[in-house]
Amino acid sequence: MRSDCSIIIEQGRTSVCPLLCSAMSHFNRTMRTAPIKGIKPFSEAMRFGRRFHSPECMMTVRRSSQPTDTLFYGLIVRKKLARTSVMRNRIKRLLRESIRQWSAAPPEGAEYIQSIIVGWNSIPPHPMRIALQDIQPIVAQMLNDAVAYFNKKRQEKLQSLQGSP
Repeated sequence: MRSDCSIIIEQGRTSVCPLLCSAMSHFNRTMRTAPIKGIKPFSEAMRFGRRFHSPECMMTVRRSSQPTDTLFYGLIVRKKLARTSVMRNRIKRLLRESIRQWSAAPPEGAEYIQSIIVGWNSIPPHPMRIALQDIQPIVAQMLNDAVAYFNKKRQEKLQSLQGSP
């Protein structure tokens, strides 16, 4: 007797049940990350993206109409706030790692995010006093808020298209 969601092995062939594939697709989905290269893509992301704010950082998220497996990111740490390059580079490394960790298991709908730009506004007195556990929850929460916002807008658009004659 065979269950509906199992790997089926028959006559030397292996096939996977479609229900199992759809259930497992959420767990196997990861996104590659890549930095935004050039002035034009960076300025387009800033111009056409949606901004999300918190006391520690500002995030601009640009949505794509087509799903993508690559998340492009840009990082901004102002020299006015972080005087030394050591502090700016440490914050950028921590932001980059936070984005990578989030993209390893993104929520449903994250595949429609084309690019993000993160501007960090909170600077510790010493570069070694800021750690990944300080930055990662803030970045993850803002990215999850952005995905939820875009999912809500997409649902509203689908409902309006279905409701119109």
